[in-house]
Amino acid sequence: MSLFLDLATLGEQLAATKKKLEHSALIGAYLKQIAPDEIAPASRLLIGRIFPESDSRIVNISGTALNRVLA
Repeated sequence: MSLFLDLATLGEQLAATKKKLEHSALIGAYLKQIAPDEIAPASRLLIGRIFPESDSRIVNISGTALNRVLA
């Protein structure tokens, strides 16, 4: 199982650049280093969806609640 830290680091790298080609290269490198069965969940996290598209559930969490958890 890949480390969540790797995904978080990727997120920081993506936020640090606006270049689409660099985004593609970073994401491609990340996806190549994780197990095949982790690609779908990692991709959903990268696009901001934690559930598959066919799943209508949503995560209804406020920014305040998220900040409390992170603090």
